[in-house]
Amino acid sequence: MINLLPGDVKEQVNYSKRNQALVSYVWLTAMTIIICGGLLGYAYLSVRNQTASARALLATQQTEVSKYKSLEKDAKSVNARVSAIKAIQANQSHFSLLLEDLAKVTPTNVVISSISLTGDDKKPVRIAGTTTSLSAIASFRDALEQKSPRVSGADIENIGRDEKGNYNFGITIGFRPGQAR
Repeated sequence: MINLLPGDVKEQVNYSKRNQALVSYVWLTAMTIIICGGLLGYAYLSVRNQTASARALLATQQTEVSKYKSLEKDAKSVNARVSAIKAIQANQSHFSLLLEDLAKVTPTNVVISSISLTGDDKKPVRIAGTTTSLSAIASFRDALEQKSPRVSGADIENIGRDEKGNYNFGITIGFRPGQAR
């Protein structure tokens, strides 16, 4: 196309086209800045809200952790007590084991009247009882010595007779080392 317009008008048309392109670029730039500003503002508010909720959660967790610290302290105290009890119990004699053995090996016609416990499994224990026959005393002593895993030896100390004709006896037993613990 041939442009027959005078030079001034041609120049004004060119300036007008440039001005129109410039205004379009300015509008495009302004809209881009406004959109980016809106996005940055939204991101800032979102990060601020997330930070506030994270701080609140952190405060809650710290409170919970401080509660567990007191629980941990109590648990350590209880654990120390239990360990002390276990250590003491490991070093103590358990004469209930002897009573279980006595219940297993005592003949039906033997009545145990007393047991002299010393509190130490290294010292002998004296058992006193009553029966109707001498063979029951001997079988009781033999059963203690042979069937009880804790008794290393049993000796008849004395035998006597009461006015009813029953035999009173005393047996001393010794333990195998460490078996009454």
